Amino acid sequence: MRVDYTQDEIDSRTLKLIVGLIALFLASLTSFLTQGEIQSISESYHHDGLVRNIFVGCLFAIASFLFAYNGQEPQKEALISKIAAVSALGVALFPCKCEVMGNVCKNINKYNQIVFGIMHIISAIVMFLILARFCQIFYQRAKTKFLREGNIMAKRRSYIYLFSGITIVLSMLILILDMLIQNLPNPIILNPRLVYWCEFFGLVAFGISWLTSSKILPFMAMEHEELHILKK
Repeated sequence: MRVDYTQDEIDSRTLKLIVGLIALFLASLTSFLTQGEIQSISESYHHDGLVRNIFVGCLFAIASFLFAYNGQEPQKEALISKIAAVSALGVALFPCKCEVMGNVCKNINKYNQIVFGIMHIISAIVMFLILARFCQIFYQRAKTKFLREGNIMAKRRSYIYLFSGITIVLSMLILILDMLIQNLPNPIILNPRLVYWCEFFGLVAFGISWLTSSKILPFMAMEHEELHILKK
């Protein structure tokens, strides 16, 4: 039997599909499974049981796929993908500052809560900024393809990448602004769930951009470009 060494054993588009689906539904799923309204997706870490396992497990899954992803242009995408993977692990392993007194919080002293919280925030910001960078890379690639080949589907994808990248950046800017406001002598609570909604829109934008890049969405790829999971 002859082996085709030019054939990829792992389709990067399938990786994008899986990562995109996880990102798309993670915020809604953690909110649905948590009793009461969580103020941050990361707060689900402090709730015992299924919701914490889903939160940590999904982030580990995203990190695994990002570690494996090198992209079409490894010189641009491979390194930042690995950094994003480490950041995703940081979000999962270093819980945000405890506001919910679950069993996990009882085992973390106040000093470690502060340190873990800082590492959690840094990891989250780095991860989202890199995801926005991916949107820029995807946008530039799709735009170039449209200009070079007249591929109308590539033009459609470029709009989605642009919108997704802007959404992620705006979400992070609002989060940073909120953190600065909360550290004022007289902090103002803009919205109790502002952090959650910024994370929600950031993750949904990330998920949509990677689903689009996987080329599984209808009317977003030429017939020969489309991803068919059960076909080769």
